[in-house]
Amino acid sequence: MLFVVIHPYNLIGMVDILFYALFYGIVSWKTKGLEASMAMHTANNTFLFILLGVGLNFFGKDTSMEIFLLNAIFTGIITVIVLFLNKKYNWSEN
Repeated sequence: MLFVVIHPYNLIGMVDILFYALFYGIVSWKTKGLEASMAMHTANNTFLFILLGVGLNFFGKDTSMEIFLLNAIFTGIITVIVLFLNKKYNWSEN
């Protein structure tokens, strides 16, 4: 909840941040560390900056439903990839 509260967005933005926090938490739990979640957060921010570069303005307190859906899809894909790689390469066992 602290992760959500420190991001001052509208309701959609808060749900967006909560969505990330849950997925990052699952990844941290499954991989038994923060490294994969930190990498996911970096990938997410990079993706958002790319969206900004192509004209989708998401900065500010008025996060749109379109940005939320793009972020949700991207975060879901990255989460599945990270959990798959964790299982394949036994990251959490090393």
